[in-house]
Amino acid sequence: MRFTLTGTHELSRAPERATLHLLVQHEGSRRTEVLASTRALANSVQEEARSLLGRGEAGPLASVHTGAVSVRSWMPTDRDGVPLARVHAASIGLEVEFRDFEDLSIRVVEWSEQEGVTVVGLDWDLTQTTRRGLQEETLTGALADACRRARVLAGAAGAGEVRVVEVADRGMLGGGGSEAVPVARVGARMFSAASGGGDDGLRVEPRDVVVRAEVDVVLET
Repeated sequence: MRFTLTGTHELSRAPERATLHLLVQHEGSRRTEVLASTRALANSVQEEARSLLGRGEAGPLASVHTGAVSVRSWMPTDRDGVPLARVHAASIGLEVEFRDFEDLSIRVVEWSEQEGVTVVGLDWDLTQTTRRGLQEETLTGALADACRRARVLAGAAGAGEVRVVEVADRGMLGGGGSEAVPVARVGARMFSAASGGGDDGLRVEPRDVVVRAEVDVVLET
């Protein structure tokens, strides 16, 4: 008797890293001035972040990344359809990875209050070492889950012990066009801010990071 089953296993851990996504943008009628203003503000935020990064491994920041400048232009019209002056808009994205979530809460408030800076979102994550360890655990647990279910089915059918014949990433068995699902994935993207009470402002609330593994297993008695 042969069984083909999907095993799953999921673990969660408190986040160790948080990547803050910022968008610096300006618009106006003069393209050169719009570009200059956008670059100046992006450089200001970047330098502030890098000053925190300069504190080393014990500092609140792990990395700072700045994207390329993006520019778009359009010709608005008034209510009668008459063309108005051309408008130019420039934007630059920044990603700031934090180790210290208290400092993250402070910077979210400070940067979001600056004109031209938008807080786009926040990604919670783990260090590479922790994530790799959880992926190994969930893969092992997913295989064990499939074996457990196979033993239950074999017992109900009056069959003997089961043994593993084949193991594959989810969706890879059979060649029937099933779309593969990542063996392990880390979530999740979430930005949460809650009142800290009084005039303390906003506070970022971390969410657990979930690692899930799914494997397809062929077993037989």
